[in-house]
Amino acid sequence: MIKIEKRKINLILLIILLIAFFLRINNLNHHSLWYDELFSVAFSLPSNSFMEMIKLTLEDVHPPFYQILLWLWLHIFDLNEFNIRLLSVFIGIQTLIAAYFLSKKFFSKNISLAITFIFTINFYFIYQYYKPSNIYHSKKN
Repeated sequence: MIKIEKRKINLILLIILLIAFFLRINNLNHHSLWYDELFSVAFSLPSNSFMEMIKLTLEDVHPPFYQILLWLWLHIFDLNEFNIRLLSVFIGIQTLIAAYFLSKKFFSKNISLAITFIFTINFYFIYQYYKPSNIYHSKKN
C-alpha cells in the first residue's frame, strides 16, 4: 500500500514538473534578449576561454557562479536565444524540485505537491523569474 502511494506521489510530481517545463519553454524566445541578458552572454561566450570569462566576471559587481554555469552551458548547447534562456528554465525546474522536498520537511506530501503546483502555474514564476537569462533570477525572492 505504501509503495503504491509513493508511486502515485512521484507520478503526480513528475506531471507537475512536465507542466512546469512546458509552461516555461512556451514562447521562450518570443522577445529578443534584454540588455542585461546580452551582458551575461558577452561574459560567457564560448569563444572566451575559461580564464577570460573569470577575469571579466571578477571585474563585475555580480558573483561569478551564474556566468560560469552559462559558459559551461554554452559549450554544451549552441549559442542562440532559446538555448541561452533554457539554462534559466533548467534552474527554475530545479527550484521547483527543491521547493517540493523542502516543503515536505514541514508539511504533508499532499501540501508539498500543492505548493509545487502553485509555483508551477504562478505567472510571476513563469514569465519574470525563469525566462530571463541573467544573474538577477538567482537573487529574487
